[in-house]
Parts: sequence; C-alpha cells; structure tokens
Amino acid sequence: MTFLPSFAAPPHPGYIHAIVEGGVRIVETAGRNPAQYIPALKAHAVKVIHKCTSVRHSLTAERIGCDAISVDGFDCGGPSW
Repeated sequence: MTFLPSFAAPPHPGYIHAIVEGGVRIVETAGRNPAQYIPALKAHAVKVIHKCTSVRHSLTAERIGCDAISVDGFDCGGPSW
C-alpha cells in the first residue's frame, strides 16, 4: 500500500478492510508514515513491512510498530546516472 501525496485521498480505510476480509497476512507499505493504519492491521494479525529509503525512516518504522522494513536506496533501485 502506497501512502504518497495525491490530489484526491485514496480510500485507505477501504483498502485495509479488503486486506483484512481477504485474509491477507502480510502487507508492504511505502511512502508516508503508515502509523495511523498500523493498529487496524495489527488488530487482525496482519504483518507490516514498511519500505524505507533512509536510516531515519527505518527507525521511525520500528518505533511505530512495523514488523519488518525493506530498505531501498532513494531511487528504489532505478538507474543512478
């Protein structure tokens, strides 16, 4: 699930509902801080992996209760030319 800025707010609560109802056990989040959605996912034993691009973001993900982190470079593996 991506939490990037957009003109219209995506229906994240609906996505969470679909994840839970669909029996999804692991979710990867990326973009902005997913803290407000962590409790709803954890209440249904969904593991959360947050994609991070820096040590600072990784430490925040740990602090807010993510189960794991995925560390990507700032370009997320794209060309660095």
